Amino acid sequence: MLRERLIAYRKENRLTQAELANQIHVSRQTIPHWETGQSTPDIQSLVFLCDLYNITIDELLDDKLVAMQAKAILKQSRQLALGIGIAIMAAYASLLSSRWLLFTYAMMLTTAFSTIGVMLCLTLIKITKPFRLSTCQSLIHYLITGQIPVGRRPKISGQQLLFLAGLGICLGLVLTFSPGIAYLGWTI
Repeated sequence: MLRERLIAYRKENRLTQAELANQIHVSRQTIPHWETGQSTPDIQSLVFLCDLYNITIDELLDDKLVAMQAKAILKQSRQLALGIGIAIMAAYASLLSSRWLLFTYAMMLTTAFSTIGVMLCLTLIKITKPFRLSTCQSLIHYLITGQIPVGRRPKISGQQLLFLAGLGICLGLVLTFSPGIAYLGWTI
């Protein structure tokens, strides 16, 4: 519903009703009227809102189409998420299997399952891209409830992205070397 989206975008951008009214050149009373459904924004105000929130008019107005698309691919998205979880477990199991299998075969299995997991992740990202699920929390919410969270999530800065990549690398190394040292007798 438009009024819910107006509220969500305003709150997401941390604006009060008065601040928003000032930025898009309407009276202070206009914003509460829009947010309660007593009136709707005119086209000029919609353009100002979209520019301010960095969204398209379709994103602001057309929530039913996005919801229908999300419902249509929900089952496929859930299957991909399950596949990703299975690929992660299989990759670690194949790493541990080097205790019983020839090391080369175990590493080939680990590589194969890791590659499958990455491909499934990329596919999930591609099919959910129109829904702007830019955080793990919004993706999990979609997979559990089937609903797209209202509003657009803030973009991740370059520094935050580097931090997350570094954290992911460290976590991957710990998850890889811990079983190797504990169960496979690896030494550093």
